[in-house]
Amino acid sequence: PLLALPSMFLLSHPPACLADDTISAPHLHLHTPNHSLNPSTKPASCKHQSLDKLAPALDFLPIETESEGGVKGYTSEELVALEAYRAQYANYRLRESDGAHGERPSANPHVRGSLHEHEAKELDQLRHELALAEARIATLEKMEQGEAKNFNTPDCDLSESQLLGRQMCREETQRRAALRLARVTSAQSDVASKVGRGSVEGSSYNFTTGKPVKTEVIVARGVVSSPMLASFEIIPMASASSPLFVFTDETVNGLYGDAFVQGFEDMGYVIHKIVLPDGEDAKTLEVYAKLADHVLSIGIDKSTVLISLGGGAVANVCGFIASTLHRGIGLIHFPTTLLAQCDASISHKQAVNAPHGKNLVGSYYAPIRIIVDTDVLQTLEDWLLPDGMGEIVKHALCQDV
Repeated sequence: PLLALPSMFLLSHPPACLADDTISAPHLHLHTPNHSLNPSTKPASCKHQSLDKLAPALDFLPIETESEGGVKGYTSEELVALEAYRAQYANYRLRESDGAHGERPSANPHVRGSLHEHEAKELDQLRHELALAEARIATLEKMEQGEAKNFNTPDCDLSESQLLGRQMCREETQRRAALRLARVTSAQSDVASKVGRGSVEGSSYNFTTGKPVKTEVIVARGVVSSPMLASFEIIPMASASSPLFVFTDETVNGLYGDAFVQGFEDMGYVIHKIVLPDGEDAKTLEVYAKLADHVLSIGIDKSTVLISLGGGAVANVCGFIASTLHRGIGLIHFPTTLLAQCDASISHKQAVNAPHGKNLVGSYYAPIRIIVDTDVLQTLEDWLLPDGMGEIVKHALCQDV
């Protein structure tokens, strides 16, 4: 309150009754210009009141205005003395609010310490206003986040033709979403009635590499020649309505291609078969570019799955295409050679050859699952069996070390 002490207040000597718990005011003799105190606010017997009793009265005193020469009605000596008195009073009030020995005020809201009644009311009012302000800030932040996600011009800012066009777009979007949901639901229902109904049992194994990406390895017999006999899920249910692609080579296609594709079609899937040249002739950048363009021309979505049915070359080409289209789509391997079953299909290495060398363009990409049908080994040429066994021995020796 003394920060705006008016010039009409006269304090000729310090209050002697404040003792050690109060402060002493300087000897001020402030000349009083033509001002008068309001009788209702003028403190009685100012000489002997404590500052706490005096403060409420001083709160209502008028504030003097400043001029170029300083505060109106005061000499420089009086101003210096007044500033010293203000500092003393401020220190006194701070000491009183924190306790005589510096302790903090009580956390109990009913214990007001040295606060006056009007100060306590003011504190409660400020706390209430702070709570309202915080609630308002939270509301505005939610509105701001909501507006940040909405890039559409408000309907009220559109013309009649623009509003009509927007409404047509919204209706068309809803119609397409409904058709898509109906198509997916129907396909999933149709496929679910046929998946896992067969009698062929399989042993399931999982392994991880690098970051936690799980690849399921299923060992079973007779699944390649008749996928409907599988008692386990081959294609993820999320891909039931998506286009699927089977990559195979000329030799494997002649042995299993038609029956393999027909089995999935009988379960309700939409299958496109792509036949590659045999061996390393399929692992070129030219073949990769042609096949990728062919798949994109037919059309895919994020749930599309590419299926390799063949040896290591087919698995590599199919896997590399799956890892690059749409920045990665579903991949399932059906390895048909012993070497592919123990190495190429489970290594996560997908690559094609370049003019400068073998497997120079590729990626590490995890398939969803690998289904190893040991029955297909019966149709392998004899020399391919020791070829695969050599890889198995190599893995065993390396792991033993």
